[in-house]
This record gives sequence, structure tokens and C-alpha cells, in this order.
Amino acid sequence: MKKVLKVIGIILLVIVALIVVFLFWLTHRDSSLKDNYRDSIEAGGSIEAAYLEDGAYATSYYEQSVLQVFEKYEISYPTELETEDKTFPVIVVCNGTGWKGSLSTAQHQFYASYGFIVIATEETYSWNAFGTEMCIRYLELLNEYIDDEGNPSIFYHKVEFDNVGIIGHSQGGVGAIPRMVLPGLLRTAMLWRGSCGSYRETKMLQRHLSEMRLNC
Repeated sequence: MKKVLKVIGIILLVIVALIVVFLFWLTHRDSSLKDNYRDSIEAGGSIEAAYLEDGAYATSYYEQSVLQVFEKYEISYPTELETEDKTFPVIVVCNGTGWKGSLSTAQHQFYASYGFIVIATEETYSWNAFGTEMCIRYLELLNEYIDDEGNPSIFYHKVEFDNVGIIGHSQGGVGAIPRMVLPGLLRTAMLWRGSCGSYRETKMLQRHLSEMRLNC
């Protein structure tokens, strides 16, 4: 009997060790999109193929760490923004479950190459879109920020708040639509493999989309 219990104990220890190794691999593997990720996408036609190519803008990247659960703001933007006196439209990214904005930097840079300011966070549970809404507030801050020496932010008066869109993936779709669209903060929304939340929220969404003529 003791031998049986010993064998069972060894088996359980091995199983636990394998689980630990798997979880370590899962949390430390490089899951980020590579710069050439679009090479494996099959376009459905000539228009789709054309928009798999980079846009006309060179791009840059800016980030700011914050003492929040979503860790930091990550902004991809057209490099031209730093020198040109004009505004640029915005894409706010609402992450899917367990996914961080930094894993999609290549995709955000791609969007920025078409003239967008793209802002994301490391928020991995975005059902309430807290980090996403904070992205809007942070852009509002940057758009008016001048430091103590009189130097304006590179985003000073460069953010086109009349043209802000959102991409909500999976759980991010649940947060992006009911929490962000309904208050009237956004002009365009793309729900990517997500849902609209509760029945009540879905009916509210339908009504507000009709009233706002929102692109979705």
C-alpha cells in the first residue's frame, strides 16, 4: 500500500511540475505580432491586397508608464506629427482577454502608417473599458500639455477628437461598445470577434447607433 501511495505521489509531483513548466512557457513565450505578420494573410481581392501594404506615413512610437492596472500608454503615430501643424484622427485599442497592447505594436504601427494616432494599454481584462477610456483622457491631456519650461507636448493640438474610432477585440468588444460608444465619445467602432454584452446593452446600442449614425 505504501508503494502504491509513493507511486501516486511521484506521479502527482510530475504532473504538477509539468503544469508549472507549461505555465512558465505560456507566460514567457514571445506571442507578439512580428513586423512581417501581414505576409501570411491571404487577401480576398485587389482592394484588400492594396491595404495590406504600408501606408504613406513613416511612423514613430511613444509610451508612458502609469501607476494603473493597465501599466502604460502605448502610442504609435505618424512621424510627421512631430513637425507638421495639423491634426490626426485616432484609433483606440480595447484588448481581448489576456492580450496586451505591446503584443500588437506591429499592427498599431501599420495603422499609424495610414495617418492615425493609435493608442493602447497593457489592459488584459477590458470588459469595462477602463483603460480604453483613460486613453481618451490621456490624449486630452497630451493635446493641451506644456511643460514648466514652455515646451509643448509633441501631441499638442495634434489630436483630432472629432474623428476617434475604437477597435474592440473579443472581451474588448464587450467593453468597447456599451461603455465607450453609448456616451457618444466615438465616431467609428469595429467589433472584432466580440459581443455587445447584455440584452439591455445590445438594445441600447442599436438605438444609439441609429441616433448617432455611427459607423460600426
